[in-house]
Amino acid sequence: MVGKANHGWVKFKSRKNPVQSFRTLNIEIINGKLKLPKIKSLIPMKYSRPVRGDILTATISRNNSNQYFVSINVKNSPVKH
Repeated sequence: MVGKANHGWVKFKSRKNPVQSFRTLNIEIINGKLKLPKIKSLIPMKYSRPVRGDILTATISRNNSNQYFVSINVKNSPVKH
């Protein structure tokens, strides 16, 4: 889904590097979908675990099979007992 170059979609810089990834700020999760800067539509995603805390950064990576993965870095809030 994240590949069109003409409509503000993401471009990966190097084709020689086997790890295609980039880091971004200002992401949001809206109704279970990912909102990235410069991408006009929401991207559906599957969770491996729920996102708890304030989102700091996200790293979007692509493997050789054109599968995309998002790693989200969060700031945990203190847990009340």
